[in-house]
Amino acid sequence: MSITIFCPSCWSECKAKEKICPSCGADLESLDKRGFSEKLISALYHPEPLTAVRAAWILGQIKEKAAVPQLIEVLSSSPDPYIQEVAALALGKIGDGKAVDVLSKKLLDLNSYLIVRIASAEALGMIGGEACEAVLETASHGADGALKEAITTKKDNP
Repeated sequence: MSITIFCPSCWSECKAKEKICPSCGADLESLDKRGFSEKLISALYHPEPLTAVRAAWILGQIKEKAAVPQLIEVLSSSPDPYIQEVAALALGKIGDGKAVDVLSKKLLDLNSYLIVRIASAEALGMIGGEACEAVLETASHGADGALKEAITTKKDNP
């Protein structure tokens, strides 16, 4: 029985013995030598959704600032609300001000999933500062239920 692995560059299936990805030509041995954070950042684009969610969660837990651009991209463009939710929370834990714009847009976008809006409110509360407080204040005017609670909690307990 042969073991199947995934190319960390294009996520195509490969046999464990292959040194070059047959789909994209990536050098599998050199990609395997990357650091932990680099591998996690790459895993944000994994086709298996729970892998991407776990990667985003871990990046937030370790406060990996190098992941901020990719987490912003995932929050902005992923069609999966669960990866968006975890990406928003990871950005809040990392605390980089570069995330304030995208988090504000997600919070204020009435077409965003509720779990993403709540996570964005929580993340803005974690980042803190005048800009975040102003967005939370604006969002609180039309909010109710769980979103209102998340906004109020973050405004009262920054």
